[in-house]
Amino acid sequence: MKPRLDFLSQEEQELIHNSALWVLSNIGFQMPSHEALDIMRNAGAKIEAEDTVKIPAELVAYAVEKAPKSNGFIQYARVPPDRATLLTGFCCVSPGNAPKD
Repeated sequence: MKPRLDFLSQEEQELIHNSALWVLSNIGFQMPSHEALDIMRNAGAKIEAEDTVKIPAELVAYAVEKAPKSNGFIQYARVPPDRATLLTGFCCVSPGNAPKD
């Protein structure tokens, strides 16, 4: 049997997810790149005040649905050998940005 760590309940996970959707659609974020703004606009995001992107919840759901499925992801680093592959179901313990000796 593989040990399992659950830090958040299902309700807490949903609260964080719904809060993030609310921030993306109601507050948005600034995007200084005109090229990125065009990409976001063409994908269906709303652009306000020249550089503020607001993404509707439906667009986030669509993007998540279309994203490639995998069993983890790569955490890239400034120095390529320091990148880490993080797999679903495994725990990663890291010192963060500690300097190397």
